[in-house]
Amino acid sequence: MDSSAVFVSYRHGMEGDRLVSRVAALLRCSGFRPWIDNRDVGAGYIEQRITEALDNCEAGVLVVTDDLVNSDYVKLKELPHMIRQVAKKRLPMMVVNTYRDPETGRVDIRKPDEIIDSVTSIPLIDITQADVQSGQGQEEFVYGLLRRRGERWVKSHTTHLTLFIQTDPGDAVATTDLELSFEESDAGLPNDEYRRAIAIGLPALSRTCKRADIASLEISGRARLSVAITLGAMFSRQAGIERLSLKGGWGGLEDDSATHGVESTTLAEGDGDSVAVYIKLTKDGSVPTGNDHAFTRLLEKEHPRHAVRIDLTGDGFIEPGEGARLASQIGGIIGKLADEADVSRVHLCLIGPFQMAVLIGRQLNRFDTTVYEYVDGTRNYLPLFRLRPSTARPITSLGHEQRRFDELRNLTPHTVTVVRRWQPDPLVARCRSLGPPVRERRRAGSGGRGHVHRLRADCLRATG
Repeated sequence: MDSSAVFVSYRHGMEGDRLVSRVAALLRCSGFRPWIDNRDVGAGYIEQRITEALDNCEAGVLVVTDDLVNSDYVKLKELPHMIRQVAKKRLPMMVVNTYRDPETGRVDIRKPDEIIDSVTSIPLIDITQADVQSGQGQEEFVYGLLRRRGERWVKSHTTHLTLFIQTDPGDAVATTDLELSFEESDAGLPNDEYRRAIAIGLPALSRTCKRADIASLEISGRARLSVAITLGAMFSRQAGIERLSLKGGWGGLEDDSATHGVESTTLAEGDGDSVAVYIKLTKDGSVPTGNDHAFTRLLEKEHPRHAVRIDLTGDGFIEPGEGARLASQIGGIIGKLADEADVSRVHLCLIGPFQMAVLIGRQLNRFDTTVYEYVDGTRNYLPLFRLRPSTARPITSLGHEQRRFDELRNLTPHTVTVVRRWQPDPLVARCRSLGPPVRERRRAGSGGRGHVHRLRADCLRATG
């Protein structure tokens, strides 16, 4: 049991297990490691292991459900132990309470004491409570624990943190200050619960670091590229992180050798209100890959004003010392593209190393960026996150794009593969300036090849 874990006390059962699953996701996506008995108790005398976990944990969480009244172990062992730690002013504690006052609609803070029906030195009504079934309650839950962590950083004059990220929750990494982990779905992506938790946890963690004057962050581990981009965006210079490095020397001092560069190629132009960027930092030869075709299908759907592919120049693999320079160059290309198109909305797809994804994310502070992940099962790029900057330009809002994700995920592979490659029709391009009727017919059309033929007919009539 490491001292950075959060002890979660609850009654096993359908409702308790459901709430604990959500609590665990929120904790893992905001830098904490939850300690849950059925997963973390390990070998040995169970009661002793639980007592050790309570003695050493960073914080405690009590999940309140109706059947908690039937758990003598929670009422007589775990809860009194946590309350004693709270009374010593050592242990931050949160109560997960989903009960609502029927008159006010607010969280019924009296209900936990009624259910527990036990006398403790501090009543639960005096402990911070949050309803994790609502978005606001989830934010209150996460930030309530992060605030205490940030206070500790300030008190100890901490300005540098280490963070470990992994795809699946695993053993704690005792040498890092923060740990992020995500459970995946069968498609190999963070599942729905964890995408929602990432959208709450990462911005809260970023704000906590900024308020605690954390100036540098060192990242190790691996994650999906969309998660890596999002992670980098949340810890940009504008968010207070002056120096971000990754294990192996990425993001540190630049290498003067300059073995590689980047170049952009225009793929298509349209009349949309966004730009699309396909960053390809691999050498796949001249044969189009599944990712190439998937990006073409994305263009067919979004019709961006400009679409470009950014390729790596030079031979061999990217050296760690080149990472920051290449990421800065890529950010410059995206910025110039968005400025010339007079838009701030960016659709971003990436193939490349995890480390480069994080560093590129740090360049996205002024764009409204939708980050995509390629999924083999659909042979499509799916939108996972949307990064929205504030007026001060750090990314402060993170959406998980659930509606559009479901819309694209539910397409069958056959439906996806028959979508033709989108190329701007020269006749359509000629008549774009002839007035709104033609443009409106295009937007209102049903799509597909028949739609293109109807649009050509409209243009022929419009141009005579």
